[in-house]
Amino acid sequence: GMVNSTALNHGAFYLESGTLSVGGTIELIGRDPDTAYAEFNNAWGVRKGTLILSGADPFTISGYHKVRLDGDDTTVIYSGDTQNILSPPYNTAYPSYQNLTISNSGTKSLNADIRIGGNLTVNNGATLDLNSYYPKQYMSQHTFTLGSGCNLLVGGSINFPRGFGSYILDPTSTVNYNANIDQTVATPTMPGSSFPGLIYGNLVLSGSNAKIIYTNDITVAGNLSIAGTAKASLEYAGEGNVNSLKLGGVDQIAGTWGSSASGATYKNDTYFANNIWSYGVLKVATGPVFVSAANSSVVASPTSVVADGSTTSTITVTLRDSSSNPASGKTVTLAAGGGSSIISTSSGPSDDDGVVTFTVTNTEAESVTY
Repeated sequence: GMVNSTALNHGAFYLESGTLSVGGTIELIGRDPDTAYAEFNNAWGVRKGTLILSGADPFTISGYHKVRLDGDDTTVIYSGDTQNILSPPYNTAYPSYQNLTISNSGTKSLNADIRIGGNLTVNNGATLDLNSYYPKQYMSQHTFTLGSGCNLLVGGSINFPRGFGSYILDPTSTVNYNANIDQTVATPTMPGSSFPGLIYGNLVLSGSNAKIIYTNDITVAGNLSIAGTAKASLEYAGEGNVNSLKLGGVDQIAGTWGSSASGATYKNDTYFANNIWSYGVLKVATGPVFVSAANSSVVASPTSVVADGSTTSTITVTLRDSSSNPASGKTVTLAAGGGSSIISTSSGPSDDDGVVTFTVTNTEAESVTY
């Protein structure tokens, strides 16, 4: 509740327990650093309160003030559409928040570094935009969670949330390193920092410049997309693992990928940096199947029929890729190069063997090419 102390002549709100939901703005106006300051505090008493903030700018602060949001068992939830996240300026000896949750659709943005005493959670389709700032864990035994369909935008040189004891990124979540500067992509045991158990759901490298990856230490459960003029700099020997790869918006085939300085099967210096350090490779597990015309075939059986309008020939189309593997699930359309033959069904999907069949008839004595 609200406490107005006449002895100290300052206004204070202590959130000890329960839930306080604020849809607008908490305004703090202070006049004197010792005797007339404004205070909002959940680090008081039993310290179990939950503060839900849904306003665009949840705090308006002027003059002398104290803001503490780091109570031992407290949670602050930013649940609005577009919001700025406060970096509580009370005392750098304390965390900025205990448990911090970024929730619901819309983008919540950092405008300063923050320190987390407990868990940092992004859920319910929210987007957390770090800009060039970073959230740092204060005690190192808690968890960073990026939930289903959630997004994390990383705009600093190396400002992925750090210091947490574990990292849980949903397979449908996306982390986007989007700055127009060189950026280091966080990996579990990279030099100088530790991100235990970090496996990306989907990873986007966008903006421009090099995105430095310690290759043997990265796993992407979903798609890795390299866009804009960004280049993945796969540094140090080793092989990273990604499920699928998209370069400039185009899906790429399975195999090993890297720059021309690497030993990868597929080399691309447009999206992979080519320098003396970039000899790592990425192993791509899945990708689209591209049909090879040279390895595919179109066969008629029999090759000639009576032109009575009822006797049929079967046209068998077999699709194979560049390695002569069957290309299944491809829609095939059969068309005659001329004449008046009738095709039973003009298109259909190739089966598991890459095969799709058609039947044709004719009432004219003529030669037809399909």
